[in-house]
Amino acid sequence: KGCPAGLVLTVTVGSETNFDLTTTAAVDHGGSVSFPCGDVDPGYAGTITASCALGALGAPDTTTCAAAPCETFQGVEHTLAGVVGLAAPVAAIAPGGTGDGVCSSVNPNYSGVLELACSAQAVLTVTSDTGCKAACLQDDTASATIDGTAVTVGPGAPTFRIESGGTKTEPCNGARPGFIGDITLSCLEGTTTAD
Repeated sequence: KGCPAGLVLTVTVGSETNFDLTTTAAVDHGGSVSFPCGDVDPGYAGTITASCALGALGAPDTTTCAAAPCETFQGVEHTLAGVVGLAAPVAAIAPGGTGDGVCSSVNPNYSGVLELACSAQAVLTVTSDTGCKAACLQDDTASATIDGTAVTVGPGAPTFRIESGGTKTEPCNGARPGFIGDITLSCLEGTTTAD
């Protein structure tokens, strides 16, 4: 004898205890029903199964249910230097673990790494943004001297930027026509300097 649709299976997953799941279709004797663990506790992944024997469902098997990680498609709203954006992990973070996010996903004028944490319930939080540093953008300029003449130089094209801690080389003739060689621009937390 099989198990009819409409049977109730009471399960416990994570913090959800005595949760009722109802079968939606009949199951043959010897067959089994399955439900996603996330139907009981959204912070869990895996599958709950129960076997049908003589018209009744056996005890639910929840051994494959495990706390779900914080995935790369998850994001948490964060404010960085007055700009609100979404911080997401660059790789899945295990429940209770930590990982990294990219500062530029929150504020495109910043580079570096955000520190993220994933709770046991797969809730993502930003724990630190001290690794985020302002980049030097097209309008950020620096003064340099070429053959005794002061010139102003910058990162260049409107889409160009120098990451904090990075450098870019510009030709001297771009700042002072007729001169050869290069000027090295450096960026440190949004400030451009020239050597």
